[in-house]
Amino acid sequence: MSRRFFPFGIFILLFIVACDEKSSERDGSHSNLPYVTATIERGNIRDTIPAAGEIKPAAALEVGSEIGGRIIKVYVDHNDIVTKGQLLAEIDPLPYEAASRRAKAGLRVSSANLQEARAKLRSTKLKHARISKLISTGSVRALEIEDLDLAVAISNASVNREIANNDDAAARLSDANDNLARTKIRAPIDGIILDRRIVESQVINALQTTPVLFVVAANKSDILIEALVAENDIGRISGDLKVRFTVDAYPDFRFYGKIDKILRAPRRRGRFVSYPVLIKAEDRQGILYPGMTAAVEFIHTDARNVLFAPIKALYFMPADYTPSLSKDVLNTLGFDKLSTHSPVVRAGKIGAELGRLLREGKRLIFLLIDGKLERREVRIGAESSEFVELIDSELSEGMQIVVQEIFDE
Repeated sequence: MSRRFFPFGIFILLFIVACDEKSSERDGSHSNLPYVTATIERGNIRDTIPAAGEIKPAAALEVGSEIGGRIIKVYVDHNDIVTKGQLLAEIDPLPYEAASRRAKAGLRVSSANLQEARAKLRSTKLKHARISKLISTGSVRALEIEDLDLAVAISNASVNREIANNDDAAARLSDANDNLARTKIRAPIDGIILDRRIVESQVINALQTTPVLFVVAANKSDILIEALVAENDIGRISGDLKVRFTVDAYPDFRFYGKIDKILRAPRRRGRFVSYPVLIKAEDRQGILYPGMTAAVEFIHTDARNVLFAPIKALYFMPADYTPSLSKDVLNTLGFDKLSTHSPVVRAGKIGAELGRLLREGKRLIFLLIDGKLERREVRIGAESSEFVELIDSELSEGMQIVVQEIFDE
């Protein structure tokens, strides 16, 4: 037997000594001691963590405009089903058509200038080649060749400049055509129109910020709840908890979801701190609306039709209780030479027993049967803040379990 039991005895030694002092003032017989008992019952144990949150679409996109202008036509309204690429609205295209025509004309001018520069370069190079052949005859001065070299370099520079101008003109035309295409506002995804924020003849300005024209939800049956959990409860939230929620519009109808993310960014409101927990759910009936307030319950424990008792029964132990241990265990604890009535020995025995129960996943309880205490080792299941499930085939509904011992003053 390992000596790792010894800390258990030391840990509860003071408790045992105090209990012995109390018990010395009264009769040591259990039959003369009054106890507070509770009845083992059969039923449900539920432990939930409350929160509140706002219902949002699981995937919603804001459709804006990168250009400004006057709205000449709106083709959709709230709750309309749309497909990706569908035309939603049009901005007056006339200014952008004119800009496109100007850009096309500028590109033609630039292309012509580039052709002219290339022609001049070819002419200069041909002249340079003819003169270079005559220099060996002595009829052409070296200075003329130098002038032609400079002329070729200038022509090359002119060609490069016109190439750049031509690229710039092509980019301007591309921008003008893109802006012309942007006058047609199209749906970015398949979905439903949640919000329409424009009317025909309205003028929008996109110079400083991108105006939002529509809000499109990808799927109205997929929703997201951002539930705010109090800081004293957030430690009990884990991703595997079941989630149930209701809304005021349908108080008798329960919806279910699952935790998607637990965010670490706090939300402060005065002295109160909460943390957002994102919940994914499905609204198959299509009756939940964005912005509704959801009363959320995170189901920590939900055991049905089980035997249960007050949780404080797990912490009761008679003041004069001493478990029976073998001599080998006592030798391991180093208590073999001490009196069996010594508080230190009693503490060691209780510590050894608690250590064994802990390793075996069991707890110690005491039943009151025919006026006498009966010790039982049980396994526990679901727990709430007040009750605990007791797992033991020999337990039955109606038995009396001791939760407290009353001492005479």
